Amino acid sequence: MSLKSSLGKILLGITLGYLAGQYQEELNYYKNEAIRLCRKSLSIETESVGTKGSDAGVKLEKGAKKGKLFTKEDLWENYRGGKGSKGLHLAIMGRVYDVKKGSKHYGPGGGYSFFAGRDGTKAFATGEFNDAGLTDDLSGVETSHFREYENWVNFFDKDYKYVGKLVGNFYDANGEPTPALKEAHIKMKEAQKLKDEAEEHSKRFPQCNSEWSQAAGSRVWCSKKSGGIDRDWVGVPRLLKPATGHRASCVCIRNKGPPTLGHTSKNADRGDLDYPYLKEYEGCDPDSISCKVKRK
Repeated sequence: MSLKSSLGKILLGITLGYLAGQYQEELNYYKNEAIRLCRKSLSIETESVGTKGSDAGVKLEKGAKKGKLFTKEDLWENYRGGKGSKGLHLAIMGRVYDVKKGSKHYGPGGGYSFFAGRDGTKAFATGEFNDAGLTDDLSGVETSHFREYENWVNFFDKDYKYVGKLVGNFYDANGEPTPALKEAHIKMKEAQKLKDEAEEHSKRFPQCNSEWSQAAGSRVWCSKKSGGIDRDWVGVPRLLKPATGHRASCVCIRNKGPPTLGHTSKNADRGDLDYPYLKEYEGCDPDSISCKVKRK
């Protein structure tokens, strides 16, 4: 799977998440899932400290792994694949890879040549393909992005040859992990937790299907697969406005059987309709599985 193709899947996930009106955590979840589909778990000599449900886990290396120690100057001056260079390398999370077989992407004139000869870790998640983004300094990067960094390391470990470490933000002059790398591993674990929470939220509150046309306007409806969640019930559309301050979005709510969301209900056969953060669509039959959305 090429980097260009993988990034395309990420952008598709982001777009679909935006159009569906997802919360930020869910948007990050779909973005991470797009990356995950392009890669399998890496197999390297590491110690896993991942959370339950993680595919690859958060990896902590058992001391210095064999390989050359590069300086930033050496990597930049000698490994960008140009005439007279010693090779074509790039680094992510301080790990250096020989990407010669991907020279059409990373070599001079390639669409991702800006990654060559440096550690541009930050940009792999933020998409800032400039000097400010092509850096190993992850200060200010949102925790949710750290799941992506782990996935990208998995990708390069699987598809390219690992050749050493870069002395800098993630490894010291002896090739040992720095506090910055250890902090990154902690954030990877936190990012996995956010992903798990978003996934659980999606199961509890499946999103509505939606469509819009100039003639008919907007419509939302529920089905047994809406929101990408297979289930044995359909539900009815409701606006969910959580107490956390997230914007309201359309979710499908179970309208039969006992409540399942931890709230109480006077009627044991109303499903989750009495959940306190729900609102009916104006002008729509409360029992309908489809509602037209009125413009405000």
